[in-house]
Amino acid sequence: MVEGIWPVVDGRYNIGNKESPVAVCTMATVELDLPMDKIAIKGKCVTENIGIEKIVQNIVTNPNIRYLIFCGKDSRGHFIRQAIEQLIKDGVEGPNKRIKGALGAMPEVKNLTTNEIETFRKQVTPISLPDVTDSQEIIKVVEEHYNRNPGPYKPEGNAMQTEERRDVREVAAEHNEEKDWVQDPKGFFIINPSKEKGIITLEHHDEGGLRHRITGSHAEEIYHTIVRLGLVSRHEHAAYLGRELAKAELALKHGIDYIQDKGLDVLAACPKFVAREEPEAAAQPAAAEEQKLIDDGKAAISRTFLLAGKVTYTVREKVKEDPDFDNVRRKVGLHRVF
Repeated sequence: MVEGIWPVVDGRYNIGNKESPVAVCTMATVELDLPMDKIAIKGKCVTENIGIEKIVQNIVTNPNIRYLIFCGKDSRGHFIRQAIEQLIKDGVEGPNKRIKGALGAMPEVKNLTTNEIETFRKQVTPISLPDVTDSQEIIKVVEEHYNRNPGPYKPEGNAMQTEERRDVREVAAEHNEEKDWVQDPKGFFIINPSKEKGIITLEHHDEGGLRHRITGSHAEEIYHTIVRLGLVSRHEHAAYLGRELAKAELALKHGIDYIQDKGLDVLAACPKFVAREEPEAAAQPAAAEEQKLIDDGKAAISRTFLLAGKVTYTVREKVKEDPDFDNVRRKVGLHRVF
């Protein structure tokens, strides 16, 4: 381990005593408060592939770590502890490096090198505390294995050699203002979470009108249904739906008003943050003043609509909900394109 470089892979974890022989994986349990003076690294893991790869890479680059304690609860439908135990016990097989005997949909560690896998299997002993979330109970096990420290792992022969890796491009994300909007030929969707019913209703429209009405309480089950039915054909459309469904689920869970294509007013659901001193009107930035004009219906903004399967444009002078406009829109068959 080179000082200042470890951990080598970013992730959601806490760093403590880098000389400690103990690492802790809390599975899907995020809020688990443990003192870090006797723990080298503590973090969650929710998938049997990328998540395990990060654990392996961060452990084999710190030879001081000799024990990996599992605690907390697995994420639904995943088997992290069982997969890592199988990785240590039986290794991998096939071109995608599937973990032998592991459960789960895709327990593959294709981004790990053979040396990393074999070093991990020899370096670490797994300690299992399934479903344990009691901090005191976990701390006792941590202290026990901290005091058993066998010393840094020393591979036989030369130190672990790094295999040739393919180059990984570092790309800064940016918004493409010049990209023209292209409608998905499979249609478009209208998302409506209902606080009263506790469900999200998603309407799928194509050129012929309404085709599917999908209901559910969670974004995951809805977008899996969309994919299963083959209702999207463009990558950006699928990404858009994932984002909007996640917003709708969050709004439903916390009682926040949801408007498709608009940000969530999270502060409205948190009264303790809302009661704050408002800045003087003269000090408000121009952008805020412009938004206020739009919200008050004193400024017009462009909206895209679909009529009889063809894209048309109109201007709606009020951003707020307008029941009269909505009634007319429905009667003439005018659909908002999202």
